[in-house]
Amino acid sequence: MSQTESGHPETVLVSAAELRSTISEVFVRLGVSEQEARREAEILVDADLRGVDTHGMLLVPRYVAKFRGGVFNPQPRYTVINESPSAFVLDGDNGLGHVAAAETMARCIEKAKQTGVCFGGLRNSNHAGCMGYYAIQAVDADMIGYAVTDTHANLAPFGGTKPMLGNNPFAVGIPAGDELPIVLDMALSVAAKAKVIRAAAKGQSIPEGWVTDRQGNPITDPQLIVGPLDKRVPFLLAPVGGVKGSGMLIVNTILAGILTGTGLYGPQLPSFGSQFTEAQHLGSFFGAIDVSKFVPVKEFKARVDEFVASLKGCDKAPGVKEIFMPGEIEAKTKERRQKEGIPVVRTAWAELQSILNDLTK
Repeated sequence: MSQTESGHPETVLVSAAELRSTISEVFVRLGVSEQEARREAEILVDADLRGVDTHGMLLVPRYVAKFRGGVFNPQPRYTVINESPSAFVLDGDNGLGHVAAAETMARCIEKAKQTGVCFGGLRNSNHAGCMGYYAIQAVDADMIGYAVTDTHANLAPFGGTKPMLGNNPFAVGIPAGDELPIVLDMALSVAAKAKVIRAAAKGQSIPEGWVTDRQGNPITDPQLIVGPLDKRVPFLLAPVGGVKGSGMLIVNTILAGILTGTGLYGPQLPSFGSQFTEAQHLGSFFGAIDVSKFVPVKEFKARVDEFVASLKGCDKAPGVKEIFMPGEIEAKTKERRQKEGIPVVRTAWAELQSILNDLTK
């Protein structure tokens, strides 16, 4: 049951089970199989559970619009291309990106059990959300996981003023023993565009340094980026690390957008958020490394635990109470939200329910 979250009147608490059920039913009503609809809901709600609210249920209305516009294929048939014992490419047939990405990583894991390492490319797919989910798939199998996806261009290469690079997020998951697994999940802009979307949904401004116009002037009104089309202005997300961030984006584009053999990449990709009639045909890249093929899993996990403990025991700077590992805050948020419920923007929850009601008429 939903209830008002104390101290936050603009949100309601929704259980993970209720959110999964609602999202799953939405996709079933759009023609998606029950199995894939459940998987899609699981991945989206996992983002909400981990506190990455920008990549969870807030995106469902966009996916619905794309189904209604004929952009997404509700009944995809996956095709394996260029397969070898430790590498393959999967054609996602323009279906749900989350489900295709999870399937690609699952196949990487199965192959890595035999060969030690496997890399899988995914082409002809769609937005796949948090890359951390797929890295954790490998962690759960006592493997190291890697995931990266291409996105439409909204950053300039270092020194440029034109969007040529997508803010291609990547994730690495590393299993541990008693400690939480290491899960580095990040894009390479100062702030992801999804955070701009969340600020717009809450009627908030965004800090200077997140986004600039094409002349380098800061933009603080998110409506100029994700609001009504007649208000939007050309913009650039600001990269982290200057030339270093730009270099990593170039590499990520090649892995996800070119090595996978997808037809479009970087500046050629249609925008995910501002159009609902043209398929993106995204490429993504995944890898799984079987720890047991290198060292005994128990030994590896113990050494990772020792390493984590040493880092967390490091002398702390003034005002710092605790040193967090990558993914630690998200894991603890998930544990708490599984018990207490997921805080969801009230209007977004009402919109999701309205969409379901419309689809059931």
